[in-house]
Amino acid sequence: IDYQNQEYYKLQVNKNGMHRISRSVMLGAGVPLTDITVQRIQIFHNGEEIPIYEKYDNLGNLEYIEFMGKKNDGKTDKILYEYPAGHLNPYYSLFNDTASYFLTWSITTDPLRYTNETDNGFNAYSELEYCNRTVQYNIAERYNRTGDQDPQFNNGEGWTSNSIPKGASRNFSLTTGNLSNLGNVYFETSVSGVSVTSNINHHVVISVNNQMVIDTVYYSFGPMRKGLSIPLSILQSSNTIRYQSVNDLQQDADNNAVAYIRMVYPHNLDFTSYSNEDFTVPQFMGKKTVILTGLNAGPQYCIYDHSNYKRILLSEVDDSYKGVITGTSGDLNITFLNKDSVIQVNILKKVEVPDYSVNGLNSDFIIISHKLLWNSAEDYRNYRITTGSNVLLVDIDDLYNQFSYGINKHPLAIKNFVRYLISVSDTIPEHLFIIGKGIRLTATRFNSYWYKYNMIPSMGESSDILLTAGINGSGLEPVIPVGRLSAWNNDEVYNYLNKVQIHEANEPEEWMKNIIHLGGGYDTQEQQTFAGYLSNYEEIAEDTLFGGFVSTYLRTSSDPIEINTTESIRELINQGITLMTFFGHGAANVGFDQNIDHQASFQNHSAFPLILANSCLVGDIFLTYEGISEEWVFHERGSIGFLASTGESNDGDLNLYSQEFYKNFAYKNYGRSVGQMIQATIRELQPSKGGNKSVDNAILEFVFHGDPSVKLNSFQLPDLTIKQQDVLFTPANITTEIDSFAIQVVITNTAKVVQNPFHVKVDRKYPNGTTETMYFQLQSLYYKDTLELTLPVDRVNGVGINQLDIFVDYNDTITEYFESNNQLEINFLISSDDLVPIYPYKYAIWPDDTVTLKASSSDFFAGEQSCVFQIDTTDLFTNPLSESNISFSGGVAEWEVPFQLEDNTVYFWRVAMQPAPGDNYSWNESSFIYIEGKTGWSQDHFFQFKNDSYEFIDHNRTNRTFDFINTTEELHVRDVGSAYGDAEWFDTYFTVMGITGRSSCNAWHQMNVVVLDSLTLIPWKSDRGAYGHHNYPSCNGKPEYFFAFVSNPSSSLSMKYFFDYVVPDGNYVLMYTFISADFASWEAPIFQVFEDMVTVPINITSVPDDNPYIFFCKKGSDEVREVIGGSPTDIIELHYDLPRSYSYGDIGSEIAGPSTQWNTLHWRQNAQETPTDDEVLLDLVGIRSDGSESTIIDDLEYSLPDITNLDDYVDASEFPYLKMNFFTRDVVLKTPSQLDKWQLTYDEVAETVINPELG
Repeated sequence: IDYQNQEYYKLQVNKNGMHRISRSVMLGAGVPLTDITVQRIQIFHNGEEIPIYEKYDNLGNLEYIEFMGKKNDGKTDKILYEYPAGHLNPYYSLFNDTASYFLTWSITTDPLRYTNETDNGFNAYSELEYCNRTVQYNIAERYNRTGDQDPQFNNGEGWTSNSIPKGASRNFSLTTGNLSNLGNVYFETSVSGVSVTSNINHHVVISVNNQMVIDTVYYSFGPMRKGLSIPLSILQSSNTIRYQSVNDLQQDADNNAVAYIRMVYPHNLDFTSYSNEDFTVPQFMGKKTVILTGLNAGPQYCIYDHSNYKRILLSEVDDSYKGVITGTSGDLNITFLNKDSVIQVNILKKVEVPDYSVNGLNSDFIIISHKLLWNSAEDYRNYRITTGSNVLLVDIDDLYNQFSYGINKHPLAIKNFVRYLISVSDTIPEHLFIIGKGIRLTATRFNSYWYKYNMIPSMGESSDILLTAGINGSGLEPVIPVGRLSAWNNDEVYNYLNKVQIHEANEPEEWMKNIIHLGGGYDTQEQQTFAGYLSNYEEIAEDTLFGGFVSTYLRTSSDPIEINTTESIRELINQGITLMTFFGHGAANVGFDQNIDHQASFQNHSAFPLILANSCLVGDIFLTYEGISEEWVFHERGSIGFLASTGESNDGDLNLYSQEFYKNFAYKNYGRSVGQMIQATIRELQPSKGGNKSVDNAILEFVFHGDPSVKLNSFQLPDLTIKQQDVLFTPANITTEIDSFAIQVVITNTAKVVQNPFHVKVDRKYPNGTTETMYFQLQSLYYKDTLELTLPVDRVNGVGINQLDIFVDYNDTITEYFESNNQLEINFLISSDDLVPIYPYKYAIWPDDTVTLKASSSDFFAGEQSCVFQIDTTDLFTNPLSESNISFSGGVAEWEVPFQLEDNTVYFWRVAMQPAPGDNYSWNESSFIYIEGKTGWSQDHFFQFKNDSYEFIDHNRTNRTFDFINTTEELHVRDVGSAYGDAEWFDTYFTVMGITGRSSCNAWHQMNVVVLDSLTLIPWKSDRGAYGHHNYPSCNGKPEYFFAFVSNPSSSLSMKYFFDYVVPDGNYVLMYTFISADFASWEAPIFQVFEDMVTVPINITSVPDDNPYIFFCKKGSDEVREVIGGSPTDIIELHYDLPRSYSYGDIGSEIAGPSTQWNTLHWRQNAQETPTDDEVLLDLVGIRSDGSESTIIDDLEYSLPDITNLDDYVDASEFPYLKMNFFTRDVVLKTPSQLDKWQLTYDEVAETVINPELG
């Protein structure tokens, strides 16, 4: 095709014979006859130029051109067959009889022309004695689908006669008029087997006029194609050809069908009946005179010699017509023409020939559509452009013209187009989307209405996969993922486009994790089998990157699913689901063997699932009506796609396909499109099941109805969320009658699975403003996880409105889709019948030597009650300084302490209601210090620190010391021997300190090395330095927590240097194999470096070459562990508790305030050794009335233990509350400095309580 310099005009031919295009037709079509060199006009057919004859008028104007036109045959169908030798009939098209011819003109090439024969020396040459005529009967009574329901075009498949049953026969007639008594007869036929199975023989006998000419046995579906010479003597003008299915092979179904009967016979030169007819002349050399008889006088007759490109105008001599023909090395192909019988071409149309090497170059999204749907297809293209795709929209008619020789409805057009586009592009397009209805060829071959609406054909027995499979040697794998929208009209396309736009605008929501499984089956065995398949899919979907939540509904009897179950399904669909998978029986026109409401009853206005249907025939979108797939895809509340089989597959093969699809959906190709998941599914199944024809059939029969680029609610990042309704309190009403209460915090991940640990911070803010902080670690989050807390009621501080602030992933270790939905504030009430100390404030500095203690009850209108007060200088109250029984009414009980207080003395006091006989006192405690003339907040007694917050420090009450804590951290290593594929690579990992290192940077045989800091146990990162590891400084832009050394001599020496000179003694070293270490390639010094790292013998030199191996040690010690796999495919694990003693820690105070003015800060501490290298720091944090915090003083050193102008640092009007944090570090002796006291003096705000007695 010359895209730049030539124009092309298309004409169609459905008859054999000489055709004529007149000047007027050419001009009417726009052929610029006056502007071109008409002598260079060309005509092409099936990609090849054919000769033409030009006729000019007396003025030299082109009058017409003539050419030999032939209707479409089956030759182009041959390459569609799985095995081209199995092509049944090369003379008859599977699709239509209409061939296309293209008129153009050349600038440089000399065109092919018929030239007039000028030799009329008839008497100079011997006479031609006979010619050969071909008669053929193409039989198309039925379509014989062969290949055990194989969707590909298979051996013996095509149009045939009706079946000739075993033991029966059938006669066909063939006329051979004007027989010559000279020459030979050539007989040819094609027969196909008709049976339900392929592995049988067929015995067929063929006779002509009762004389047997073929007796043969052929295997399977054949075809049995034979051509042979038969005696001329058995022919008659009307011949009976008999086909007999011989019943002598003991076969159950030995049936046959005839595709065509063809006979080439010698014909005399009486051409009475002919006006535009093809003949052949047996091979001869030189020239011969042709003398034709039986022709009427008057018309002009000629012979077109297609072998020599000659036009022989016959001369009337006496009662005959004569001409001279020239022989060649082969048979001569001629057409006899009565010029009055030439076939006139009346329709010639200019066709546009897009240059896809230019406008389709490097397109990543291809749409093929039809003129009937062009408006909606253009809008779909425009939408896809807005989503970032480089889109090429193609008219199927343009593809017919360029890639299937103009043969309409031929699937070769799409396949050749894809092949060409790939050959001229730098990258293979990502998706091919067919927008348009396709209908089976069996419904369209002889029906013009369905032929018209077969807008874009599929391939084979309705397999869109075959349209791009096999290109570049891909086998059954589609080289471009393909999907189809089986639309009849623009409205259906727009309905679907609207759903796609809504679907792709969705952001992560909880419903997206929902999956429905529906199991059917006719009997108990089937139902149990299908249920087992679905259970396997459930495990895949829930335990991988998707982290789904599956709801399963199974048929357990012969009845459809019950009404209440149907309602449950409807409710789930209304909430939203991502995937609905069926496994059962069904058909395109009846649906499934489970009852599901019609789509109109659903309310899922923005949640459109993918339907995966494991059932025979339900995916068939190539019918003359709309089936269940179309119902789901086109309905506004239906699905975003429908993936199902168009054929009859067995359940085992369907299961293989769906199981692999689930793996790709859930983790292997998580986040990619449905089309790419299908492509990967076929890629995986094809080699592993090679030779299994039924699996191949299932692969090809699964058709995706929808846009192949659609993704299934899979996001590249997680999204951790928490909602108020996900926090549950037990009991619902919390009172001081219980010691503790439970809180269940449900955390939801609405997007990609989190497989690394993350932390949850929970702040409990008490009614008095103090805050208690708790930290929790979750190892992963697939969908939902419940954090269960048990909190004390705390009768002293807890009574009243408490606030719970929950921060999921509070330290932002997980990069999320949204970071704004990780925090929740929720209030809850703790009510009490107890008395709560309210005055002096907890930890108050009291200014006077006398004090009246006050306690409050939550029942402000209660009648007379009795309570007990106690006071002491310790919180043990073993022998209180004083105590008193008090009677009171209403909300406040008071007791005036009956002694003078001692200056700078801490007093503990407590109060309780008088219990019933036999019951225990329910004490609530507080404390204060008396400092003459001062008010404020102080912790000065060791027991006052007991309720402070501690990190890595223990409040040792027995010894009255603060001590650093000692703990253990678990190291967990998992090594999958000979790991292959994403799942097994991902399952090779280590985890420690909440840090996980998975897989490796590449799928190479190597050693992953982890170094743990001896103090912090934090693994070194791969960007620490260039030590010869291949993941330096990072992998995919992110440093890793291990060093990957490839199993080769150079990398092994780098690893040796790393251990010898980089890793210090005392650090922990972990080495584990990835895939395998290839120990056989190691040299002795490499083994020696491992032996030198520890002081005891190890077994590394005896590890089998490819077996998995884990080595762990503390370098320079006898602390070592080894785990050796028993075989190359073993999975081995190591669990080891690492001791950890802390050398630093924090103490956080309770909250001080409220204040109207801050005055002074004082703090005292002492080291436990002299001299000391202890590091001590104090932070002062301001708290606003809304609970928000700001650091006022950061890292205050002990050189400033007193601040007397605190109001210059902090404004009480902004920060009415303060709290402090004490940090201490001792890396040598690990003995923390002892906090003796911390004090804040300030002007107080009066406590308000209700006392009915005082009005």
